[in-house]
Amino acid sequence: MLEKNGKDLLAYYYRGISQRELGFLDASVADLWESEKVLKKQRWKWVVKDYYVKIPLQLSKTYVKMRNTKAAIDCAGVAINADLKDVDGLKWRATLKEEAGDVAGALEDVNEAMRRRPKDKALVKMRDRLTYVFIEDKKDANR
Repeated sequence: MLEKNGKDLLAYYYRGISQRELGFLDASVADLWESEKVLKKQRWKWVVKDYYVKIPLQLSKTYVKMRNTKAAIDCAGVAINADLKDVDGLKWRATLKEEAGDVAGALEDVNEAMRRRPKDKALVKMRDRLTYVFIEDKKDANR
């Protein structure tokens, strides 16, 4: 596909995901960044608007496999700012922060996601679980 059209956003995007799944992490990052470059040059941005969130999330997932937590969190932040109604970036960044030991930061992200989508049952569950962990951590610190 890329031999015929070197500016195919989806070809770079899906090849980047495939590269990650095959374990070619540097190639995955290169393809995903290339898909983002092509995305930014698109004329009809409304047609591909979902990819402003999807590409940074996929980059973040690749950085997680590379064990680069800071880059993963930064890319999740790009996804969050790309669409202020979407909550996928906030959920993902909350998960990353929790895994990094930042339960308070994870809770902040979940609370922001709940402001955007208050009736999301998965978010309510996530908030309740993180609140419990946060309280338990505070109790352990005081012992």
